[in-house]
Amino acid sequence: CFLHVHMTDAGTLEQMMGDKLNSVDSLIVDGPVNEQDLYTMWKASFKGRLECLDIKNAELEDSVIPDNAFFHIDEQLSEDSSYINCIRLRRIVFPDCVKRIGSAFSYAVKLENIELPSNLKVLGDYCFSDCVSLCQERIVFPEGFEEIGSMAFLSCRKLTGEIVLPSTIKTIKNGAFAQSRITKCNFPEGLEEIGSLAFYACRLKEVVLPNSCQRLPGDNHFCFNYDLESITLPEGIESIPPEFLRECISLKSLRIPDSVKQIGSGAMYRCIELTDLKMPKNLRVMWSNALDACLKLKEVSFPETMERLGSESCCDWQSVKRISCAAQVPPLCDESFSHQGWAPFGDYTSDSGRRTRQDTPVYVPTGTSEAYRNAKGWDYFENFIETDFTGIDGLDIQDSDRKGILYDLEGRIVKAPIDNHIYVRDGRKFIYRKGMVNY
Repeated sequence: CFLHVHMTDAGTLEQMMGDKLNSVDSLIVDGPVNEQDLYTMWKASFKGRLECLDIKNAELEDSVIPDNAFFHIDEQLSEDSSYINCIRLRRIVFPDCVKRIGSAFSYAVKLENIELPSNLKVLGDYCFSDCVSLCQERIVFPEGFEEIGSMAFLSCRKLTGEIVLPSTIKTIKNGAFAQSRITKCNFPEGLEEIGSLAFYACRLKEVVLPNSCQRLPGDNHFCFNYDLESITLPEGIESIPPEFLRECISLKSLRIPDSVKQIGSGAMYRCIELTDLKMPKNLRVMWSNALDACLKLKEVSFPETMERLGSESCCDWQSVKRISCAAQVPPLCDESFSHQGWAPFGDYTSDSGRRTRQDTPVYVPTGTSEAYRNAKGWDYFENFIETDFTGIDGLDIQDSDRKGILYDLEGRIVKAPIDNHIYVRDGRKFIYRKGMVNY
């Protein structure tokens, strides 16, 4: 049953629909509309059969679709509070004049498609949360749009395509796309903030955050993105939040700017495909479990600014071949709360499974090996090698057998290299170790 209503006075929609209120499945409404009329539309979908709604030419009060316009928890919640009864709405066409959509469509579980109004600026908290049938390939936000509210697309599990954000967007709030399945999203220059859990358990493959994005409050922003392979963090940020990339199990490329001073707890926990990681030059603190279970990391170099390693922050580095730390004073090592007696690198006992090898070569500044050997946490290791870190940028410690001419740091050809000295070959610096061949 189709009905086209031409409104002249706001608040009269129910009267004009008459006995068709519960039988109409497709409705077009033109003219002035207020909250009472929106309630009538909700009622026609909740108690009646309304599935398709076109209000493109409606004139909404204040150009806003208010909070709870199509979700009334007090009426939709079952008597025993065990489930929510849902409206039948499958499709809605918005007026271009709408500037804000509040928490209006929560649990519209049959809603399949939306086209955002051209003048939209804000999506409110929980706006389309649990719209589990929303399945379009692209959602395009118009130029002029500024803010995606908390949990706006929470649990939209059929949303598997692309999110296109405009140059005007400023804020993506907590949990905005959490547990959706979006695979692509641009992050324009001008974006200033991404909140906690904003992209939790999505299916993004690549993320490049703009330098304007300096606020990352909370935690778990991109965790459990199992398909994420590459992420670039913005220049200027000083902290990587806790659980930021937790269990991004396909992550291979992570670019951290030198401005970063601390890495939050569990930030890259169980990023099992990460093989190479360049630590920022100004890093001071790495909190508990920050790089725990990064099983394929090969080399880790801590800068001279390093001051503290959190408990179990470096556990289970099963593939690491060497560690270096340029700090003159051994960084403080926190003890584990959950595993008494554990160092940041693992359990001291040799029969423990989750641990970094104790015989891993650890390169430290000249004259500091004794201090490291006696420092709590660092005493976990057995093999300290002193070296001169002065002027070294991008040190590459390797057991390579690559062919090529060997140079010292002043550019002179070296024919008889000295053990544990730094040389250059094929444009890369490395520490020579006795027994290397084809140098």
